[in-house]
Amino acid sequence: MVHRLLDATQHETVSGARTTKVVSSGMIRLAARHGAVAVNPVREVGQIKDTPPATP
Repeated sequence: MVHRLLDATQHETVSGARTTKVVSSGMIRLAARHGAVAVNPVREVGQIKDTPPATP
């Protein structure tokens, strides 16, 4: 589910996908700290890389 969220966001902007990853990781980290989840699945997502612009 995290991959789908970041992929959908990355189609708009790469920086938006990176921001989404940072914010969602922080939210899940807080949930893990309070015992609501056991692990943070956002940490398992790889680095978000820039894609080269499409050539016309």
